[in-house]
Amino acid sequence: MYKALQQQIKPQMLALLLVSLICLTIIAGYLYVLKRPIQDFRQARQTLELLETELQTGVPVDGQIKLFQQQIAQLNQQLHGGGQKLPLNQMVAAVIGQMDKIAASHNVKLVSVEPGNIEKIFIFQELPFHVVVTGSYFSLFDWLDQVEHNLGPIVIKEFELTTEPNSSIRRFTLTLVSYQFAED
Repeated sequence: MYKALQQQIKPQMLALLLVSLICLTIIAGYLYVLKRPIQDFRQARQTLELLETELQTGVPVDGQIKLFQQQIAQLNQQLHGGGQKLPLNQMVAAVIGQMDKIAASHNVKLVSVEPGNIEKIFIFQELPFHVVVTGSYFSLFDWLDQVEHNLGPIVIKEFELTTEPNSSIRRFTLTLVSYQFAED
């Protein structure tokens, strides 16, 4: 019977079966015997690194956690802007109010703000504003930088910068678009 079986199975197939069995044994050994101790070792090493950092810097782990939380809050501020979450009908008024407040702090005159049509793009709502402001060149760009900082990420779709006649005042006409996560 052994000879009949040996004649039916080729030596290459037998070698492949043996290699597969060895690989399966190694994988099973890793998954059931070694994986958990390796994870525990990595976690213990990370804890040791945190404690060594605490000894070197003198900043306790609680302080490091607070520092990371502050950094996360700052990144969240950059991503979502400083405004609170408002319904769309109140959002337009709040954005216009913030633009006006920022304009006053930068010696810029907010001539007009017209909200555009709100459109949904993928998971975002696009809030366009057609804005006209006047002021000195550097004040206008300081105003724009502060608007982006306070309102979150914005895109300038169109802009035109012109000089007022007989003056050093510039007129900045632009379309600002703010993107908010759409509520379902």
